[in-house]
Amino acid sequence: MVAKKEKKPSINKLQKKILEEYKSTHISETTIDKPEKKVETRGRKTTQYLTTPQLMAHLKQMKETGTISEDLGKCFITLVRKISGHSNFRFYPIDIQKDLESAALERLVGYVHNIDLNRPNCKPFAYLTEIVKNSHLYYLKNHYKQLNIKKALAEQYLQEMAEEASMDESCQYIYKAFNQQAQTGEC
Repeated sequence: MVAKKEKKPSINKLQKKILEEYKSTHISETTIDKPEKKVETRGRKTTQYLTTPQLMAHLKQMKETGTISEDLGKCFITLVRKISGHSNFRFYPIDIQKDLESAALERLVGYVHNIDLNRPNCKPFAYLTEIVKNSHLYYLKNHYKQLNIKKALAEQYLQEMAEEASMDESCQYIYKAFNQQAQTGEC
């Protein structure tokens, strides 16, 4: 008589079991749950981070009460963070990314009252997305405009310093370092 071998659970089942145990013991109740809605696109399932009906319900509540609820604020933060992660805005330094997000949230709060939910083809998700994208572009345009002005003033100052009769070694070093930074765009 041949002894039956016990079937070992596969790695995937073990990993799932360990993950479930870990989640049940280590994740606090205050964490934001992942979205529940799964959408199939070209054979693969993706998770939507914000749904249009969910957004519409919060916007209708905002129109009725006249105030932005905490849930709508969370929707705004989720939307802004998701758009800030797009390839157009992802590679900016952290401080600029945070400024982009805060400027976009400010714009959303300012313009959300202009949305007309009674229109037949009302698309609040598209409207809010465009507000965020335009806010990012506007902020970056002004940021680089100010940066270029600072560069021009610093260059002008250094040229005036260089034109003076006595140009010591430290001034030459500063002038060379600034020119190198200006050429590489690090300034």
